[in-house]
Amino acid sequence: PGFAATVLLTLGLAIGLNASLFTLFNVVVLRPWNVDSPGDVVLPHARPVGNRPFATAFTYAEYAYLRDHTETLAGLVARERDPVWIYYGEDSSRESVQAYWVSGNFFDVLGIEMALGRGFTAEEDDPGSPEAEVVISHGLWQRRFGGDPSVIGRTIRLESRQVPAVVGGVARRGFSGVDWESTVDLFVPLALMVRINPDEAAIAAPLEQHVLIAGRLGAGVSRATAEAELDGLSRQFRAAASMEGDGLILTGTRPIARPDEVEEIVPIFAAFGAALLLVLLLACANVGNLQLARALARRREIAVRLSLGAGRRRVIRQMLTEATFLALGAAALGLALARFVPDIVLRMAGDDRLPSFVPDHTVVGFAVGLALLSALLFALAPALRTTRSSIALAYDARAGIDRSGRRLRSLLLAAQIALSLTLLAGASLLTRGIIRVQSVELGFAAHETAVARLMLPDDLRPAGTAARPMVPTDLRAAGLEGLVPALDAALRASRLWPVGWTEVDPLSNMRYGSFVRRPDETEAATRLVMARPMSAASFEVLGLRLVAGRLYDDRPDAREAVVNETLARMMWPGERAVGQTILAHDEPYVVTGVVADSHFTGVIAIEPVLHQAVFASRLPWLVFRTDVAGAEEELRALVQEVDPRLRVTVRPVIDNIEESTRGQRYAAQLAWAIGALGLALATIGVFGVFAYAVEERRREVGIRLALGARPGDVLGVLLAANRWSIGGGLAVGLLLSTAGGFVLRSYLFGLSPLDPIAYLSVALILGVAAMLATVVPSRRALRVDPAITLRSE
Repeated sequence: PGFAATVLLTLGLAIGLNASLFTLFNVVVLRPWNVDSPGDVVLPHARPVGNRPFATAFTYAEYAYLRDHTETLAGLVARERDPVWIYYGEDSSRESVQAYWVSGNFFDVLGIEMALGRGFTAEEDDPGSPEAEVVISHGLWQRRFGGDPSVIGRTIRLESRQVPAVVGGVARRGFSGVDWESTVDLFVPLALMVRINPDEAAIAAPLEQHVLIAGRLGAGVSRATAEAELDGLSRQFRAAASMEGDGLILTGTRPIARPDEVEEIVPIFAAFGAALLLVLLLACANVGNLQLARALARRREIAVRLSLGAGRRRVIRQMLTEATFLALGAAALGLALARFVPDIVLRMAGDDRLPSFVPDHTVVGFAVGLALLSALLFALAPALRTTRSSIALAYDARAGIDRSGRRLRSLLLAAQIALSLTLLAGASLLTRGIIRVQSVELGFAAHETAVARLMLPDDLRPAGTAARPMVPTDLRAAGLEGLVPALDAALRASRLWPVGWTEVDPLSNMRYGSFVRRPDETEAATRLVMARPMSAASFEVLGLRLVAGRLYDDRPDAREAVVNETLARMMWPGERAVGQTILAHDEPYVVTGVVADSHFTGVIAIEPVLHQAVFASRLPWLVFRTDVAGAEEELRALVQEVDPRLRVTVRPVIDNIEESTRGQRYAAQLAWAIGALGLALATIGVFGVFAYAVEERRREVGIRLALGARPGDVLGVLLAANRWSIGGGLAVGLLLSTAGGFVLRSYLFGLSPLDPIAYLSVALILGVAAMLATVVPSRRALRVDPAITLRSE
């Protein structure tokens, strides 16, 4: 029972962690949409133009053209995703939910059944439809309406304008949208956006507003055939509309399907998968040592079986069958862990995009496959070794294991040490990389500045944006065009001046970019660079050093820009950037100045940056110096004096380092957790092997002590027996760690993969673990009574 429990716990944990990672991989990369016949559903993506990425959204006009002219698709649907405020009842209680704005054929084309009521019809695509209907998710129906069937026909109100809509249907249980990272509770016709926020209505502005589209292949139509047709239709439409474009491609509905997404996501899973595979190998080595000890304890039983005529293959098959049943039990335990671990990991990472992580048949198959492989790894070698023992040796009660048994045990011990060293070295390198980031010279005054975010209450925000607090407020739509000039005038008259305006936090991980090229270049040469709109005063506040030219005019219609040195070298190598014209989203800007390179957009790398004036129609944020006494309190008071309805939140710029490296820091924490697990397994393995070796040589130890050997000499003999295992494990582990360091180079922020401090810290950890693993067996060995040993002889 003790052996079985140890195998179940050790292997179950290792298989559970691997199955948890595969569950995440399955949800993020492999699992298709939760719709009828998902293999027949395709997603169009506009091909990259020049250096631009794939475009997943299309204008509503292009969607309508493709929908009306395709002959290979049984239907084409459109959707947007956005939070929406729902107002319930007369008490105006409200709730913000994720919503899909969809075309009227959404439910029919995707084959989504209703639990109650009906889906949309073609009439829902008409903005003039007399009655607006919505569909709610099964979860919202249960949570908010208690599963009451009379919800059909009930009126709810949407967004700050409280536009009335009738609940026409409840989606089937388990369907809450097609995006893995969010749960959608409300489905609204795209045409209803005209009543809620005409400025963002795709139907009202078909050439300006974008939607995501999906289609279902017609009967007998291949994806290649449909792609060829839609590619031609897209080129026709864009040529007629004078829009850039290079056709489109079709992918399936798996979350990660495009080539650029695969290149970005798969290496991350591969790195953690390799680490967890090492943990599984460690567990197998650990259990293999236990299996060897157990098999050697059964030598007499096995010898009897062999002497009575049982074939060696039959005995080996019996031992593998026993191991397989144990491994399958561990797989069941691992699947139970895989049900909860992914959710816990994402919550600890602060990620609120939590889909369903229930392991499906692919995860079950993966876990069973790992279990069978594990059984083979930890049971085959001991079975082969034990069934090769002679019958005479098996009956000798005093005989220890022969030299081949010691070699197998030593090999397993060396494997455990090498694998644990590899895991710990990777975690140590990642941590050292994070520490290095904290000491990077940023190149601007990040420690002495802060950003004040100005927010309007929901009732003043434009319809359609109330549920999106981080979206910059459109001041024209809110009727507050004079707010920024009034605030700017008050700031200029205060002792806080200079105070700047910015649309993106410095050091923010927001990937807000602009497509740029020179006027003499074709669209194929377009480059994606970081765009950081801010006022001219922000340069002085942030300490961004001007190395050539002057700052731009703050008026957006001046069409002037400032670039950093990296962008200047990229666009005009060997030439003077000041005075040149740059096209940003095909709009011409004159470069008036060049600022010194800095880590303005993040600490990982210095990127090409384009600075422009802030948009006059949006409510930007303030950037100010914090080394002025009482600056934050005075700024809050000044903002409240201009408009008491404004809410102010202040965040030091330097805090964005933690935010921008959150993913890397969490990856390092996970690596340490995996490394600690590997170290624990290795320590237990070393303890077990050393204890077994001491027990095996108990008679020898007693005789040595009886003959006058000193305890230190005896201890040296015991330790020397494993010196080749430990030394060989460390040597192989060092080679594997070095190779792993070069694989992780892109995540080390410039740190050398051969960083000596990282490896010294791992050596210290392994030294302490080895001491803990050997001290108890050593003390037991030295307490052997020589007199008892001699009497037994």
